[in-house]
Amino acid sequence: MNENLHIGAIMVLYNPDVEQLDKVVERLKAQVDEVCIVDNTPVPAVDVAARYPGIFYLPLGENKGIAAAQNEGIRHFQQLGYDYIIFADQDTVVSEDAVERLLATSLYLQSQGIIVGAVAPVAVRTQTGTPMSYKLVYLSDYNEHIMQVIQTMNSMSLIKLSLFDKVGLMDESLFIDGVDSEWCWRATKLVGATFYYDRNIQMTHQLGIATNKLLNREISIASPTRLYYQYRNYLWLMRRDYVPRQWLVRHGVKYFIKIFYYTIKGPNRRSYIKNIYNGIKAGIKNCP
Repeated sequence: MNENLHIGAIMVLYNPDVEQLDKVVERLKAQVDEVCIVDNTPVPAVDVAARYPGIFYLPLGENKGIAAAQNEGIRHFQQLGYDYIIFADQDTVVSEDAVERLLATSLYLQSQGIIVGAVAPVAVRTQTGTPMSYKLVYLSDYNEHIMQVIQTMNSMSLIKLSLFDKVGLMDESLFIDGVDSEWCWRATKLVGATFYYDRNIQMTHQLGIATNKLLNREISIASPTRLYYQYRNYLWLMRRDYVPRQWLVRHGVKYFIKIFYYTIKGPNRRSYIKNIYNGIKAGIKNCP
């Protein structure tokens, strides 16, 4: 690790699996200068501060959404004058040298005159062990293992902290879905930032609550509540001129198919129908 640069990890909790969390925190603590855990769990089942000595723990007392929790972590490291932050999920495990390698990739790209928005590892689905697919802008001209994309997931994205001064913090109105993508697109518009996955670095990541197959393709099953935010936020983001058209088209088709999948084949159909309907209504009315 570059001794002149300080890196902080921001992890947002919500009813975590404690055994899994132990692995994630242990792996992260060895790779960054400080881990900041922001807890969205209304009534935590475990004393996080006592369980993980040396971390900075901030319980919010309610679920304020991932964007609000991440912003608390960003402000914390801004006050400390850190150089980089890395977002970490409560169920995402990376290799012992992942942060160091992500930093090396980011510094390499910056040395080529690139405004780097974020660098992240390639995700492998926890449920199936298969890698997630990404929509490429192109394979980098600088190194064949670096993929340029239009946005990265928050999970294990390494970001230069000074970018938040120019781009702003996460959009708390979105609450959860699309928070990471929206910030990436905003950064591209405002400062010309570009985003990358390093194919030589991997992480295990759980997307959704389960995985099913539809037409020989793996699809992630979201909770009914997540469907509300997916449909509402999609309609909200349609109104913003910096949202990529290719994302709108691809996700518009996906969400259209999801209506039939969740309401015909999905479990707990009544709850899914209600949340999809309410999400569409809130999205059209532009209300929370």
